[in-house]
Amino acid sequence: MSNIMLFNPKERENIIRLLLSEEPNSKLLALQLLEAAPTNIIPLRRALCTAAYLAPKFDNDIEGKIELLLQKHLEAAQLYELQNEIMILEYARYKFKVKGTWHTPNNPLRKYLLQHEMHLAEYLPIFAHNATRFAQYYSILARRIKDEMKNAKKALFFHEVVLSLVPNHKGSQYGYAKIFHVHYLQKGKRLLDYPKIKALYLASFHDKDRMDPYINAAILCAEMLDFNHSRELYEEALEINPEDTTILNNYANLLFEEFNDFEQAKNIANKALSIKREAATLDTMAHIEMLGFGNMDKAQSYFNQALQVDSTSHWSHTGLGDWHVLQRNYELAAKAYHKGLFKNMQFVTRDKKEVIEKLEKLITLYTKHLPDPIQADYYRNKCTKLQD
Repeated sequence: MSNIMLFNPKERENIIRLLLSEEPNSKLLALQLLEAAPTNIIPLRRALCTAAYLAPKFDNDIEGKIELLLQKHLEAAQLYELQNEIMILEYARYKFKVKGTWHTPNNPLRKYLLQHEMHLAEYLPIFAHNATRFAQYYSILARRIKDEMKNAKKALFFHEVVLSLVPNHKGSQYGYAKIFHVHYLQKGKRLLDYPKIKALYLASFHDKDRMDPYINAAILCAEMLDFNHSRELYEEALEINPEDTTILNNYANLLFEEFNDFEQAKNIANKALSIKREAATLDTMAHIEMLGFGNMDKAQSYFNQALQVDSTSHWSHTGLGDWHVLQRNYELAAKAYHKGLFKNMQFVTRDKKEVIEKLEKLITLYTKHLPDPIQADYYRNKCTKLQD
């Protein structure tokens, strides 16, 4: 080949495919072709940079030679900018240390992310030649943006990038569904997306020991008032893993809360307790005994057992508040409700729906059972602020 020969688009695609291959000989062949026609190095600089710095491991005889080729034909400042364009994916892979957090002024992570986003359209066709590997990098990046940057919208965007590369990527199917569920559907927005999110949850399932996709899909159905489908999903999940105590407990709650089937709910909760005595299931049994069968002594015992297993079980404190209301012990109910709502004057949960439900119990208590307009207005104002 002549030194001034420029590869045509198809030839460039083949060079990129060779550079991003998992086979060392393929990478070496690409190097030989580029060394024979170095005028193609600048047009293929991003593919070369990807091959040099985003390989699964750095082999001096391969990746080292690619780096030397870049250093020979690019200005130092050009190569530095290219390295910065892909640095955020290095962070995704290795989580190298930087000073401060994502939200620290002048934090380099935000700069690297912006630089990568500016050139994303140029990288995606390159990454498509080894889609599985690069989809995994983006999936890790999406999780870190969600957990560290606390930016749900941007995390969604990068999960979408993953799914554009590998449509059946289980991690990003689940990650996208979970973020969309929590930040959009639970707030009553974009309800037309409900079937899509439910389908993504179920498509992400792949391991009977990790039933979260089924659990979250069933919870989503119940939140969308699709109780029959929620019930079907719990039953389907129990066929896959009949001893998952979270599924058993959630299903028991659905049965007594939405189907008024206390008998079956009790049987299912008992099965969960025979596998493991968890605070959540003890709390469920307490509610079943109290609301379904009027067994107040058993209910109180289960609430207390739940709090012995987990003293931070805020729903058990709230449940005891309900128990005291039924017993007309309104002062004790107020104390129990307060424990179920606050810890060190902070809400015990960040779930607005849960907090509002607890606040409404206190409003009812101070309006109907233990009249105190000041207290009722205090909790009513808190409730209004959350609903705005």
